[in-house]
Amino acid sequence: MDNGNGISRTVRIALGSGHVALGAGLGLVLWLALPARCVAVDLPVALVALALAGSGAVLLKGGVPRDLLLARIASALTLVVGLALLTGLLWSAVYLKGIYGDLGRGASAFFKLIAFTILPYLVIYPGVALFLLRPGAQAAPAPAEEPA
Repeated sequence: MDNGNGISRTVRIALGSGHVALGAGLGLVLWLALPARCVAVDLPVALVALALAGSGAVLLKGGVPRDLLLARIASALTLVVGLALLTGLLWSAVYLKGIYGDLGRGASAFFKLIAFTILPYLVIYPGVALFLLRPGAQAAPAPAEEPA
């Protein structure tokens, strides 16, 4: 069922809920699980958390003029930050394994575990959201029937 914005109500509720949950989760991880403050980590994660929570709330509310655009921007930002974090973690794992040999294997395994833990949340979910929110996915208006 289309609601006039080109995206079904079910997809809107699912993506809105997912955005809010992921944004809240990232915010909690940032402020509760990471005790040390570092601007290089805090700023991107806080921006992503706020963008996701805000766009998710707008998607759930519905009727906001640029709600799909906000959700696309939040998903793209999450995807960029997630890919940067994933790349950094995997490069670090390879570096530690190459430089420290057997000692670096444990640290390398830990970095790989973290990388594959964040993969579904910061790479796959935003990619799926961008796919569902793409402009071409919006329903085309039905052609008007000509009177006979």
